[in-house]
Amino acid sequence: DALISRDRNNAEVIERWCRMLCPPGSADQGGTGHDPANIDGVAHRVKSGRALRRARLDETLRTIRCNVKCPPLTMERLIMWERVVAVDLEATGLDPREDRIVELAIVRAEDGLVLLDRRFHPGLPIPPAATSVHGISDADVAHCDGFAVHAATVQAMLQDAVIMGYNSRRYDTVMIDAELRRAGEPGLDLAALPEIDLLRVWAQSERRTLDLAVQRFLGHGHSGAHSALSDAEALLPLARAMKQAWALEDYDLLDRSRSRGEVDRSRRLRQTPGGEVVFNFGKHLGKPVREQEEYLEWMTKSDFPSDTLEAIRRLKENEWRWP
Repeated sequence: DALISRDRNNAEVIERWCRMLCPPGSADQGGTGHDPANIDGVAHRVKSGRALRRARLDETLRTIRCNVKCPPLTMERLIMWERVVAVDLEATGLDPREDRIVELAIVRAEDGLVLLDRRFHPGLPIPPAATSVHGISDADVAHCDGFAVHAATVQAMLQDAVIMGYNSRRYDTVMIDAELRRAGEPGLDLAALPEIDLLRVWAQSERRTLDLAVQRFLGHGHSGAHSALSDAEALLPLARAMKQAWALEDYDLLDRSRSRGEVDRSRRLRQTPGGEVVFNFGKHLGKPVREQEEYLEWMTKSDFPSDTLEAIRRLKENEWRWP
C-alpha cells in the first residue's frame, strides 16, 4: 500500500529492487543470478496488468517470481529503504539516558528531504566541554522550545522508521528514546527497532588484523604474520606511523587504548562523564557504586573477574573516587 500510494511507476520500483536484491551473476542460495530478460519479463507482467493498483502489494508480490533461487521479494524487503531516516543529534553530554538533546536532525533517505532540523532548550546548562564539541551554547538555545513540545512529532516520524545513524545503537537512539519517554510518549522499542548503525557496519566490514595495519600504515606486507617475534617487532614502527598519521603523543596512545569511561576491563563498572563510578550491569545498572556497599560486599565474595574486584578495592581505598 505504501508503494501504491506513491505517485510513481510501480513496475520500475520492482525492477530496480530486483536488480539490487539479486544482481546479475549472484548465486545467492544456490542461484545463478538474474537474467536481464527475466527482469524485463517481471516488469512487463506488472505493467501489463492493473492488479498492482487494485490489490495489496504483498499479494501481488506472490505472483512475481524470479527464475533463480534468490531471497523472496517480500513487502519488508521491497519498501525497507523507503522507511529509512538518517538521524543525528547534539547533546549536553555522553550519557544517553541522563543527558539532554540540544539539536536533532532527521532526514528521509529516499529523497534527502529534511524532516526535522531543530534546536531544543535542554532544561539545564550546557557544559563547556559539550559546547567545545558542537559549538552550541546556552545563549544559542535560550529561546528554543524544550524537547517535550515537539516530542509527539518526533515519535510520529520515528515510530515505523528504520533509523540510520553513526554509533546510534549506543547513543543517539537510546537518548531519543529516553527523551520521548520523559515527555510522556511511548518511546522506541529498542529491543526490536530496525536500525542501521554505520559505525558497526564499518567495524564488522573492515578487518583490523595486524598485517592489514602494517600494509596501511607502513606501506608494505607483513610476511611473518602470526609469528610472535615478527608481530612484536612490527608493532614498534606501526606505533610510530600511527602517531605520525594522527599527530598523537605517547600519552594519546595510552588514552585511546581504553574505552571512554572504562573502569575495569570486564566492563562491570563504568565512569560517567561527571566522574561518578556506576554499575554497568544487573539490577543496579546505572546506580553509583558508593550507594550499594552491601552489593559490593557480595560481589567481592562471588565469582567476578579479578579486574572488577581490584577496581572495587581501589574505589574503597580512594573514597569512591576513580583516578
